[in-house]
Amino acid sequence: MDISLKNRLSFKQARLAVLIGFALGTLLSVAQIAIDYASEDASINREIGSLLEIIQNPASRIAYNIDAELAQELTLGLLHSPAVVSARLTDNNDTVLASVERATATGRYRVLSDWLFGESRQFQEKLHLDHLPDETIGTLYLTVDTFAFGSHFLQRAEITLLNGFVRSLALAGILTILFYATLTKPLVRVIRDLSSRDPRTVDQAKITCPPYHEKDEIGVLVATLLTQISACGSIFYPDRRGQIDGKVDPAIAALDAFALLFYIVPGVIAFAVDFATGAIYYGPGEHAQIDPQKLQKALKADGSVDNIKLQAIIETELGRSLPLNDPRLIQHKGSVEQLATLGLIPAA
Repeated sequence: MDISLKNRLSFKQARLAVLIGFALGTLLSVAQIAIDYASEDASINREIGSLLEIIQNPASRIAYNIDAELAQELTLGLLHSPAVVSARLTDNNDTVLASVERATATGRYRVLSDWLFGESRQFQEKLHLDHLPDETIGTLYLTVDTFAFGSHFLQRAEITLLNGFVRSLALAGILTILFYATLTKPLVRVIRDLSSRDPRTVDQAKITCPPYHEKDEIGVLVATLLTQISACGSIFYPDRRGQIDGKVDPAIAALDAFALLFYIVPGVIAFAVDFATGAIYYGPGEHAQIDPQKLQKALKADGSVDNIKLQAIIETELGRSLPLNDPRLIQHKGSVEQLATLGLIPAA
């Protein structure tokens, strides 16, 4: 059996799970980046505002004393900030005491950063002395290059998206392995066992349920396959009716007819129920009796039998539990005459 990777159930299930996970992860990453963007945009004004507050007092004294040399030192010092690209200090007559500038930074995020935050931002701070708070003695002008902030933001955004992509790839690999081990591999084993069987012979190994799957859907599938194979063998090969692994079960062979309701679990148990008389036949020489009116409670409106109710009635009346809920159970009709061949006389 050769199934391409893209057609395997494990790959299809993993692909679907990863696509959904990738979409949700991308949405969450975009939301996280949007929140970070709003925070970064506000932090530009906040950090430059803090810088202006720090230099307010020394800049005011320089402007008050009209000291061009100190003004030059102050503005040059401001250029050491990665974001400040120009600084200008004037007195109260708008006379320039000092003015410096430098080239803006470049980088691979430059265009996107300028689009998000703007190429630059202008700030100005009115200068005044503490004892003359209402009198302006000068102004400090700053030009801030937003790329210093935008580049860091875009690096974080890139890492966030890349991290989500790597997580999705890792999840895809893990899910593919898990789905293969728990779904595809057991099914392939069942298919190989089924394909290796010769329907014309009975003396061969059974189809076995893969380990640890006895109680899940794969276990039920194997049990159903075995039941159907046994039933098909009885229909298409009457001479082999009742054979399980080459052995004839006489109870199954005798009960296989067309009147009474017979219940068979191949190779495990066979019994019959006569709803008209209330007789329960377990096998040759063993039978019990239940009030037929009580058995009628197990009949549905459409004439079919509710096996769960029938099981409860038999267990209540006779104290015997029959596997009427077994997935391998086969139900069909038989005849009173066939019961007689076993030496079982139906109740009158």
